[in-house]
Amino acid sequence: RMFPEKNFIGIDYFNTILPHDHARVQEVINDVYQTNHAHTLELSMKGPESVLEVSFIPLKENSHTAGLIIIKNDITERKVLEKELAISADRMVKQNRELEEFTYFASHDLKAPVTNLQSLIEMVNEEELPDRNLLLIDKMRISIEHMQKIIGTLNEVLATKQSLILERERLRFDNVFRQTIRSIEQMVNNSGATCTIDFSDKPEVLYPPVHLHSIMQNLLTNAIKYSKDGQPPKIDLKSGVRNSFVYLQVKDNGLGMNLKRDGKNLFGLFKRFHNHVEGDGIGLHIIKAIAETYGGTIEVESQPDHGATFTVYLYPESDESR
Repeated sequence: RMFPEKNFIGIDYFNTILPHDHARVQEVINDVYQTNHAHTLELSMKGPESVLEVSFIPLKENSHTAGLIIIKNDITERKVLEKELAISADRMVKQNRELEEFTYFASHDLKAPVTNLQSLIEMVNEEELPDRNLLLIDKMRISIEHMQKIIGTLNEVLATKQSLILERERLRFDNVFRQTIRSIEQMVNNSGATCTIDFSDKPEVLYPPVHLHSIMQNLLTNAIKYSKDGQPPKIDLKSGVRNSFVYLQVKDNGLGMNLKRDGKNLFGLFKRFHNHVEGDGIGLHIIKAIAETYGGTIEVESQPDHGATFTVYLYPESDESR
C-alpha cells in the first residue's frame, strides 16, 4: 500500500510513529550513526492501523554516517495473515490433542469390557444350546474379534505417534532391506514375490532404524497383499535424492488404484480400497506420519491394474550436514 507524500514531507519523523516506539527508534538511529550499519524494525503507524517494516540505512560520507535513508514497507496484510495462521495452527494442535486423548481413552476403556464379554461367551455351554443360538454365539465371537482388532490397531497407531521423535542413526538401505525381508520371509515366499533393489544413488540414510523398517515393511507388505491374481508380485526399490530430499521409492505391478476417486482418502486411518484383501488400513497413515515428523512426505503414482509407485521423501538432505 502506498502512502501520500504529504503524510511525510516536511514532517518530523517521530510524529509519524506511536509514542511508545520513540525510544526504540531513537536507539536504532543512534546505533546506525555509531556503527554505520543498517537496521530494520517493525513499527505501528499513526492514523490508519498499519504495521510497517522500517529500514534505517546509513547515508555515508567519508566512511562516516552523514544522514539516514528511511524506507517503509507496509506489511499489515502479512501480519494479519501470520496472526490468522497462528490461530489456525493453535486450533489444529488443540483438536489433534483432543482427538488423540479420545482415541487413547476409547481404545483403553473398551478393552476391558470386550475382554469380559469374550470370557462370558466362552463360559456358555454350547452343548445345551439349540442350533439357532449356536449361530448367534458364533456371530458374537466374530464381532468381538473384530472389535479387539480395531482396539489393537488404535493402540498401534497411538504407540507409533507417541514414539515419533527418535534418535537418528546412519543406516545402509540394503541392510534394512535384508532385515525387513527376513521379518516377512514367509509372506514373500508364499506369494512368489521378487524384489529388485537399487540403492546406488543413495546407499546410506540418517534415520531411526525402527521407523525406516516400519516404512519399508508397510510398503513391501502392501505390494504383496495387493498383487494381481495369478501374477507374482514384482517389486522395485530405489533410493536417491530428489528436490533436495532423501527418498525411498517402492514400485509394484499390482492392482493399482484410482487416485482421482480415492486419492484424498489414501492416507486416512482405516481407509482401504480393495476389500477382498485382509488389512486394517493403517499402513499408509503410519508411513505419512513418520515421514512428516522429519520434514518429509509421501507421493503416489498409480492407475487401476497398472501397479503403484510410492515415493517416501524421508527428510531434507541438508539435515545430514547439521
